[in-house]
Amino acid sequence: EGEGSGARGGDMDGGSDAAAERAVDAATVALSPYEFFRVHEDPLGERPTFGAGPTAAAARLHEVDRPKVLVCRSTKAYRRLASCVPISGEKTVDIGSAYGDATALMAQAAGKDAVLGIDVSKHFVDQSSASRPDLRFERLDALEDPALLAREIEGAVNVFVDIGGVRAAEALVRLLPAVAKSASPHFIVVKCEALHDAMADAEVPFPGLAGATTVTRFSVPEREREEPPEMGTDDDYETDGSDSRWVDAVVVTASGSSTSFWRKTCEREVSNVRARSAFKRAHVAKSARPASELFARYPLKYPPRFVAGDVEICRFHNYAAEGCIRRVKFGMCMFDHDHCHWCGHHGHRAWECEHAVKAHQSAVVDDALAPAAQPVRDPNDGTNVHGAMNGTVNGVDDLADEIETKVSLEHHETVSSLEDDLYVYVAGGRNRGQTVGVTERYSLRRKCWERGPHISDPRGSHGLAAANGVVYAIAGGGIKSNLATAEALDVVSDTSSDVDSKWRNAGVVAEARHAVSACNTGDWGVCAIGGWADGNSCTGAVDFLNLRTDNTSTTWTTLAPLNTPRKLHGAAGLPHGRPFV
Repeated sequence: EGEGSGARGGDMDGGSDAAAERAVDAATVALSPYEFFRVHEDPLGERPTFGAGPTAAAARLHEVDRPKVLVCRSTKAYRRLASCVPISGEKTVDIGSAYGDATALMAQAAGKDAVLGIDVSKHFVDQSSASRPDLRFERLDALEDPALLAREIEGAVNVFVDIGGVRAAEALVRLLPAVAKSASPHFIVVKCEALHDAMADAEVPFPGLAGATTVTRFSVPEREREEPPEMGTDDDYETDGSDSRWVDAVVVTASGSSTSFWRKTCEREVSNVRARSAFKRAHVAKSARPASELFARYPLKYPPRFVAGDVEICRFHNYAAEGCIRRVKFGMCMFDHDHCHWCGHHGHRAWECEHAVKAHQSAVVDDALAPAAQPVRDPNDGTNVHGAMNGTVNGVDDLADEIETKVSLEHHETVSSLEDDLYVYVAGGRNRGQTVGVTERYSLRRKCWERGPHISDPRGSHGLAAANGVVYAIAGGGIKSNLATAEALDVVSDTSSDVDSKWRNAGVVAEARHAVSACNTGDWGVCAIGGWADGNSCTGAVDFLNLRTDNTSTTWTTLAPLNTPRKLHGAAGLPHGRPFV
C-alpha cells in the first residue's frame, strides 16, 4: 500500500500536501490540551540511562489538573493502569477489549455499571460477554464508525485504547483525536509499542535543556494494593495528615516537548493513512448504496440493534438509499422497519436522525484524517480477456524441470501412477461479478493448462488444499450465501476418460464462511482456518479433516479457535501436523 511519500501529489481529495497538512493540524489541535506521559514498565521506575538521571517527583495521579495521555508498552503495564486510573463511579471505556481481562480490572476500580468494553471482533465480544455476563461489551469498529464510537464514549472520564496490530501508531493518529474531540476524557491510556518507543527516543535526557524530561512518581490510594505491605516498606507510602494512605503505582517520564512530539508523530503517520485505499469504506451495490455520505458503510457493518427484546432493526432500511430491497421486492421483511437503528425512536431512519448527525459531527476531526487513495484494479484479476489463456510464465518451465529432478523417493510411487506428471490446481473463484465453479490444472511436464470437472457448488474466497492425491475445496461464498460444504477431487492423469475424476462430497465444516484459508498437514489431514462468517465479523474457527486413520473420511472436527479471528490470511502446514497462520 506504499510508503508515506506515495500520498503526495494529486488533488485535495487524494493525497495532496494541503490535505495532509490540514490533517496534521487537526490531529495536533485535538490533543493540544493533553500532556503525554511515557509509562515505565516497572512501577518503581526504570534505571536512568543518562548521568544520574532526574529525581522522581511525587504527585497524586488524580490531582493533576491537565488531562493526560499515558502511553505504555506492555500488557502488564496496561493492566496495572486499568487497576489504578479509574475511580469509583467514573465512566470508563476499553477500546480493544479482546477477552475483557483489562476491562474486568477497570470494573473492579470504577464499578461494573460504569465500564464498557468495545472490540471490532464478534468473536471477542461473544467470548467476553459469556465469561463476564455482569459487564457490558459492544462490537464496534472504532476507526470506521466514529459517530457510533462518539455515542458510546460520551461522558467518559477514562478511555483505554489497545488496538494493537502492525499499524498501531498510524491508527492512533486517526483514533486519539476523535476520542479527545468527542469525549474529552481526563485520561487516555494507550498501549502501543511503536508510540512508547518513539517517545523514549524523543526524550531530552539532560536537565536544563529545552524540552528536558522529568520523571514523576504518581501515587494512588492504598485501596489499589492487593497485598498488605511487607515490614520495612513504609517508605512506599506518603501521609498528608489524614487517615488516607497512598502507594506508588505508576512511574512516568514527561517531556516538556510532548506537544511537538505528537505533531511529529502525526506528520510521520498521516501520509501513511492517506496512502491507503478508501474503497472498503463504501459499497456501491444498488441494494446497499448509502442514503447519506455521513453513513457510507455497508449496512451490515453497523452493529445489530433490537427492539421488543429480540426483534432486530433492519439496517438496510435505515442506511441504504433503496431501503430494504427484500421488502420492496417481496413485500415483507422479518426485521423491524418502524424504529430508528440509531436512537430507537419511531418515525425516521438512522440517516435522517438528528442525534446520529450530531454524533457524526462531534466525532469527525477532519475528513483528511481518513484513507484517501483511489482503489487500484488488479491487472491479474482474471477479467483481462486479452491475456493469453495458455502458455507459460517466466520461470515456470525452469521450476518444472527442477521439480522433476528433486522428487523425493517417498513420492516416487505417487508420481509414477500419474504418468510422472505433477499438477497445480485452480478451482472456483469470482470473475466479472460471477461466482464460478470452473476447475483448471497446470501440467508441469506438458507445460499447459487443461480443464477439469466443474465444482458441484460454485464458490469463491474458499479454501483449497491437496492431501494424499486429493484436492479439497472447502467452504467459501456460494452463489446465494456462504457455504459450509466441502468437496473433493481425486487427482488422475486423464480427466477426460476417468470416471472417478468428479468432485464428490467431502463433508461439512462447523461454520459457513468465506475468505477462509486451507492447508494440509502432511498425511495428518486438511485444515480450514478462520474466515468471514455472518456478513459482519471475522471468525477464528478451525476445522480439521483427519486423514491419517481413514484417507476417505468426510468427518470434520472442530479444533481450538484462533486467538485472533481473521480473514484473508495465509495458512501453511508442515508434514508433521503443525499448521501456521
